[in-house]
Amino acid sequence: MISPLGKGPIKGVVWYQGESNADRPASYPLLLTTMIAEWRTQFESPDLPFIIVQLPDFAQASGGLHWEWIREAQAKAVRSTPHTSFAMGIETNDGFNLHPKQKHELGRRVALLALHDVYGRKIAGRGPVFKSANIEGSSIRVKFDAHGKLSSRVAGPIRGFAIAGQEGAYRFADARVDGDSVVLHSDQIPKPRTVRYAWAGIPDSTLTDESGIPAAPFRTDDLPPSDIEVQKQPATHQVTTAAYEVAVDGDGRVISLVVHGKQFISNAPGASGATSIPAFLGTRSLPTMLSPGPSLLSCSDDQVTLMLAFKPDHMTWTLTNRGKDPITFRIALLPQVACSNETSSGKFRLAHGKSVLHVSGIDSASPSDEGTMLQTTVKGGASKEIEFTIGN
Repeated sequence: MISPLGKGPIKGVVWYQGESNADRPASYPLLLTTMIAEWRTQFESPDLPFIIVQLPDFAQASGGLHWEWIREAQAKAVRSTPHTSFAMGIETNDGFNLHPKQKHELGRRVALLALHDVYGRKIAGRGPVFKSANIEGSSIRVKFDAHGKLSSRVAGPIRGFAIAGQEGAYRFADARVDGDSVVLHSDQIPKPRTVRYAWAGIPDSTLTDESGIPAAPFRTDDLPPSDIEVQKQPATHQVTTAAYEVAVDGDGRVISLVVHGKQFISNAPGASGATSIPAFLGTRSLPTMLSPGPSLLSCSDDQVTLMLAFKPDHMTWTLTNRGKDPITFRIALLPQVACSNETSSGKFRLAHGKSVLHVSGIDSASPSDEGTMLQTTVKGGASKEIEFTIGN
């Protein structure tokens, strides 16, 4: 894909990638540095600048690992390769969408780096950068290269630092600015040895300087990657009537549908449970949640909207696809739910014990040992309604 460009007059490269490598961070520095070397050879430009976008906030794990480990791999590649730098991706997303919402801000940070590192402008191209960490009794002093005074980007104390003793068990630390340093202390860690900053898939970190750009994540330990992380999740919305209950998570997935006390929706992990729209790296998130009316709930991204309209014994789910390509919407049912085709026009009868639900607007129902999967396709630029009626 790059070779046909030949020896074009390219000033530099901005590289935004890493999501699909997030479960293999150990190999990523070699992959990235090798690619940079190949491109520089291709363009006969041994000093061709590369700006690597360090991945933004994201809650979902990849192969059990959250994104702080692939961010570290990106930083390692930059430190080992001349004429490269990385732009901060954190604090441009809520963590529940694969793609950052604040694209303008991310582009601004990349532009500042390019102006400073490539074009030699005397501007602040990056936020505070870790310089050293020194133990001072029961505290750790962390020094930074910064543009002006260190501060918190929000009101209150600086957040995002954690310290650990010899055993490597981290606790969040109180942080105090002292010149070009941040002094860290925790009553729970009387003999601190190492420090981490912004070390999470969605880091709650606030350190910046007069540039307004976030400080880069870092750690001073060499512990192997851990797949254990307490991660916040978006809020769940609940709708309850005398006949049924519905729960929708912050990604716009219907995770529970209870009819007269019986659950119909599977709680299997990933795309095997709840409702889902298959997409790159898993399922599509519809994280923009709005309630345009007392009995309405809208779940959207920039191209797809799922509108749920509730009545006492009836529901209508309207899927609107504003994109060009078709999407597939799936509803995973529990194995205990019996599914029978009532007609040839997409109407199905679902039964869990004595609780019955009639569904229309479905293209197909695929049974398996894990439960039936209902499925419907919505073409680009079109809408489709799925009707649910409580029956007997």
